[in-house]
Amino acid sequence: MTEKEIVKLLKRKPDEGIKILISEYGRGVHTICTSMMRGFSREETEEAESDVYIRVWKSAGSLRNCESIKAFTYTVARNICLDILRKKRIETVEMEEYMHPVYVDDCIEQEETSRILHEIIDELGPPDSRVFICRYFMMMKVKDIAVLLETDEKKVENVLARGKKKLRKKLAERGINSYEEC
Repeated sequence: MTEKEIVKLLKRKPDEGIKILISEYGRGVHTICTSMMRGFSREETEEAESDVYIRVWKSAGSLRNCESIKAFTYTVARNICLDILRKKRIETVEMEEYMHPVYVDDCIEQEETSRILHEIIDELGPPDSRVFICRYFMMMKVKDIAVLLETDEKKVENVLARGKKKLRKKLAERGINSYEEC
């Protein structure tokens, strides 16, 4: 079944469309959710996966110009997990505020370093940036990245090694000499 047919099916017969969506992309969605939500209960991870399919279904009407339902579905999965992680981090930060003073200068410096790091990773270009994001921001295992990108683990490892070298060089050019600062 083509991606356009899946979108049409989601609009006309949501139950069947979601079943096809799960059979086609369920493994990737599961990999993204379990990788990003390590430390969460199985129920929380499964709930996130369910939320992905609901959000894709609700978005079906606006997917006319979508080039890839697969990419859209995986992006939705990542965004849902990021939302859950942000919410959990906010709850944690709110609790920690009562225990530790906030160091504004450190926060600003960390934010700036993070912004620079994101810029540099974007400059790496595909596939390096995509592999880097999966590994270090989505916390995916090399094996899972290889499955998601339909390549072998050795290639993913090579991309990561090359990317680290480029990253260190570009960070040094911008005055960030310690890789651990990031």
